[in-house]
Amino acid sequence: MNKIYACLFLTTYVFSAGCAST
Repeated sequence: MNKIYACLFLTTYVFSAGCAST
């Protein structure tokens, strides 16, 4: 679930970069 959490958190800052990078 860490990936999902990081994705949401990052997406809020870097939008697509959050899910794309993860």
